[in-house]
Parts: sequence; structure tokens; C-alpha cells
Amino acid sequence: MSPNNGTTLNDTALVLNKSWIPITITTIRKALVMLYQNTAQVVCPQTYATFDFFAWCQSSHHNGRFIQAINFKIPLPEVIRLNHYNGIPYQEPALSKHNICLRDNYTCQYCNHRLRKEEITIDHIIPRSKGGKTTWENCVVACKKCNKIKGNKMLSELKKLKLRHLPTKPNWHLPISLSKGKWKQSWNVFLSSASKKRPSTTPL
Repeated sequence: MSPNNGTTLNDTALVLNKSWIPITITTIRKALVMLYQNTAQVVCPQTYATFDFFAWCQSSHHNGRFIQAINFKIPLPEVIRLNHYNGIPYQEPALSKHNICLRDNYTCQYCNHRLRKEEITIDHIIPRSKGGKTTWENCVVACKKCNKIKGNKMLSELKKLKLRHLPTKPNWHLPISLSKGKWKQSWNVFLSSASKKRPSTTPL
């Protein structure tokens, strides 16, 4: 490859696992190595066709950008799919209102009523005024009525209000989290669908 390809090789490519779930971003350099070693294939974002290294070098399904090897040109891949890896790397979810709602299924943990977005509040089981912390184990979804009834009281002080489920920290394996401003246009079809039900990474 010619010596002026360094900057190009540090450009980025989206990596999908075997099930087409986006899991990380890598450099073009690493993507080409995986492609050459036959551990990944290039994906055409428009047709979803996949190519091994030699088929990709002869393909017309590219963006017109190349790097120059000694005797041939190699099109730059923007999306690759791993041939064998099918996992999703663990990413710890942020403690956020959105994520608490996902964990509790948008349901009041006291009266068990499914809530609309505007009806949701977050209750501290042990009130903050009594030393309660903002943690997964101390925060639950509550409707406005139940939250008002509970107020700053402990559950042991209330006969009619009981938790339906003990709250725990979720063990989610999340798809890649990436600011949309950093997306390449060719990634949209993969990242947009993966982000619709993705837990938030923004903390409370």
C-alpha cells in the first residue's frame, strides 16, 4: 500500500456481529485485516450483499474511495459483519429515568398500573430525607397518586402501599451507543433500528 494511505486507514468502519447487530467501531486498517483473514465480510448498506476480501476488491458496491496496493486498488469498507462472533459486549446501563422506566415496564411499582410518559414519577423507596440514595435498588417507577401517598414516609409506615417487585440493577447487554452526529450515512440503516429501544446512557 502506498505511504499516503495512513490517514485513510485510520478512518472508521461499523462492525456488526453475526446477527447483524452493531457492536463497535473499528478503523479501516483493522477492518481490512479482519477481511483479509476471513473473520469478517464487507456489507453493502444499500443491498445488504456481503463480500469476502477478493470479491470486495472486484466489487462495484462501494463509495468510490480506495487505497492503493502494489498492483491493485482496495475499496474502503464502511460496514463489516463478523463471520463467527455473535455476542454483544456488556455495557453498564446508566441509572436514568428512561432506564428505570424500561426496567419497570412503565408500570407503577405500587399499584401496578401501566403509565403514560407524562404520568410517570420516580420514587425513592427510602426517602432521600431519611438517607435514601439514588440507586437502582432504591428507585422505582410510581404514578403521581402513589408517590403523593408515600411522600417522605417509609413503606413500613404505610399499610396500603406495598412494592410489587424488589428493584434490582438490570443486567443488559447493549448495542453500540454512538452520537448520531458521528454516524456515517451508510450506517443509518443499522444504527437507527438498533437505537429505537436502546437504554439510555445519560445518568440521573
